Amino acid sequence: MSVNGLKQDLEQLATAIAAVQRRLESLSDDLEIKPGSPDPDAHKPNLFLMRRQDVLARLGIDRPVSRASWSHDNGTWIIFDAWEHQWERNPETKGIERYPIRTEKHYSLQDSIENPERGHTRWQNHVDMVWKGERKALAIMPVRSKPGDENSRTKGWLPQYVSGEIRTDGNGELWFYASDITPVLSGLPVIEMPVGANTIYLFRFNMLTPMLSRKDVPESFRVSRNMVKVGITGNFEKRFAEYKRTYDCKDCSKPHVELVKKWPVNISREDCMKIEKILKGEFAESREKGEYYNQAVTGKLEKRLDELTREDITEGIHREGLPREKLRTSLKRHGIRNTDRFVRTAKPISLRSASHNIARWEWIGEAGGEGRAFDEINAPNSKYRKCIKRKSYLGNASVIEKDLEYDLRGGWIRKI
Repeated sequence: MSVNGLKQDLEQLATAIAAVQRRLESLSDDLEIKPGSPDPDAHKPNLFLMRRQDVLARLGIDRPVSRASWSHDNGTWIIFDAWEHQWERNPETKGIERYPIRTEKHYSLQDSIENPERGHTRWQNHVDMVWKGERKALAIMPVRSKPGDENSRTKGWLPQYVSGEIRTDGNGELWFYASDITPVLSGLPVIEMPVGANTIYLFRFNMLTPMLSRKDVPESFRVSRNMVKVGITGNFEKRFAEYKRTYDCKDCSKPHVELVKKWPVNISREDCMKIEKILKGEFAESREKGEYYNQAVTGKLEKRLDELTREDITEGIHREGLPREKLRTSLKRHGIRNTDRFVRTAKPISLRSASHNIARWEWIGEAGGEGRAFDEINAPNSKYRKCIKRKSYLGNASVIEKDLEYDLRGGWIRKI
């Protein structure tokens, strides 16, 4: 094909795309269903509908999705498939008002546990992410080919998305309340994340008998007064209210969860999770399940979080890459392999040496002539790691080459 021929084809393609965009824009006024206003008849023969994949592609999800998926995560938003006919409407204007997200009749949490299906389980996990403040919620609207027939196939999706929020009603059920509807041609709204949007918190519990970590779900983990919980949230007040509802006691009419302390931080959720990972490594022996720890280490957890949430430390955590990736680069640079072994030298230890340094050298010396492999030295919570004392050290998330180099350069240990 000649260059001129290719140029003509591209011009024709651009013209065709522009024509389609103009057609969609001309339809947008008829397609938009403002909450509180009458909605168009979704079953008009000439109503423009789209494939779900094309709608999702305009909302940041360009990968193929399973037909069994009812909800979709693009990293910022959870996009729920909300059937056009299941919306509750204003009785006067017939405009959409709210959609069942987790109720007894629709998308029941109990039913998803008793009769697990991939799409239902995924939906419940996504609801939890929005409710905890980890994501924002949007809805897209599929239309059935035969109104009133629950078994009919999907005719298509309206070319728009619904903005709103998930709230609970008086019965404790979760609903998506619509606030606005936008044609998908307009793209996604932008969320401005405020500085310090994330909070790390430490909760304690004071119930007499263990309580379910998920209310009214018998199979869920039981929490006792011997535990404390470390967590992350983008909306602390909402999270605290959620915990109060979960651990509310009907017998004494009060919640059995208390705030020990909270730490607002100027870092992303991903960086906050690095702090959680550091705690899991350093307090592994006291960890009960997930981010629940034995209450005996409450004071130590609080002190360590005071340290890890200092601005100079959080900046270091933000710069720190994933430990394994960082470790591979560092090992290559220093010429150290996991199988390399190190032994204690005969150099006398000065009484002026720091006690944590002495403990490191003696620990390697205890292995005798066989020494200790770097893999053992570098292992999470190894004795060597526990004897590192420097401001920039962030626990298991940090590399230890500089400490090993210090010991080698000083002649306290050597590689064999």
